[in-house]
Amino acid sequence: AAVRGFVKSGELGDIVYARAHCFGGIAYCNIDGHVMTDEVAPADMVSWPIAPDGITGDDATGFAYTLNTYCHNVNLLRKLGGPTPQVTFADLSTKNSALATFDFGTFNGLLETGAFGNQGWDEVSEVFFENGRVTVTSPPSFIRNVAATVEIYRGGENAAATRPLMGHT
Repeated sequence: AAVRGFVKSGELGDIVYARAHCFGGIAYCNIDGHVMTDEVAPADMVSWPIAPDGITGDDATGFAYTLNTYCHNVNLLRKLGGPTPQVTFADLSTKNSALATFDFGTFNGLLETGAFGNQGWDEVSEVFFENGRVTVTSPPSFIRNVAATVEIYRGGENAAATRPLMGHT
């Protein structure tokens, strides 16, 4: 809501750039695991393709992994940044580090992603304005009762960064 408020008011100027960065480690935060049953999957079960036509092999696997894991980051960029962007470049060839660039019409955006095998989690979404920035730092996925943190930076003569208090979910 803060970003849309700043866009509407013009207080920080126009959006000039947006980025989402998510490097996730072991992110399950002690959730209960997958639900398993003794049911046998039906032989005639419909299966969806993992990637659009024209994306094959390792590229298809990278596309499916990226879409499943990072679609939430793209949705947050869309929510923070406004219109649905056009993808201008993507390299999804490895899950250890991938990136995509976007054209939102009046500004560019970037999605940086990666995975590693430790307990770390680094997820930040930022919208940069002509005169400030809004940064959202997300907690590890599936962690309970921990809200994201938001920092609002207002530039200019009286530059200041504030972190509004967020309630627990």
